[in-house]
Amino acid sequence: MLNRILISRAKTVAVALIVAVTILAPGRSWAATWWVAENGNDETGDGSRDKPWATINFAIANAATYDGDEIRIAGGTYTEVVENKTRSCLTIRGGYAADWTRDICNCPTVIRQDPDVYWSSRKNVVSLGAGVVSNRLDGLTITGGADGIKVADYYGHRFDRLIVTNNVQGIEFAWCNVHTVAGGDTVIASSYISHNGHTGLLKYGTANYVISI
Repeated sequence: MLNRILISRAKTVAVALIVAVTILAPGRSWAATWWVAENGNDETGDGSRDKPWATINFAIANAATYDGDEIRIAGGTYTEVVENKTRSCLTIRGGYAADWTRDICNCPTVIRQDPDVYWSSRKNVVSLGAGVVSNRLDGLTITGGADGIKVADYYGHRFDRLIVTNNVQGIEFAWCNVHTVAGGDTVIASSYISHNGHTGLLKYGTANYVISI
């Protein structure tokens, strides 16, 4: 199996056209942006730039967050299990400085499993559940889990500028809800997937992913 994929911006060998329909929340005609920072607070924060939440999972599951929204995460290390079970067309971007300017290189956003938990007991770092489509992950380091990312539904996801390393498996595309709709492939671009224990990419079923380099 492929255990090392070094993806640069030199050229594109495969391009997939993804048409993502943003599903907006009832009662509002715009997509909201929410903020998460290490010094935030899930109890007293409101997800704004000035009062960010503390955890990514809280931001995803919060009642104020809807399909089509964007979550911006300040640089830092977030030790948590990130599970998106319901939000489609959600964008999660990392690499923001304290003033919320984007600086992926100097302000990396790392999502990891607890290093004190034995490997056989670790969970997946990021999971995109069945029925969740067209998510975008951008500017994140994902490390220390069973799977770095587990994808249950192939349709329309895009992974940009990720570092997926030191997991048992890098990215796993599971069986359920496999789509073969034209233009619905998952795209992995400008990312580094390496030094994972078993495989870099593991795919079940017949749907495709497209790697752009």
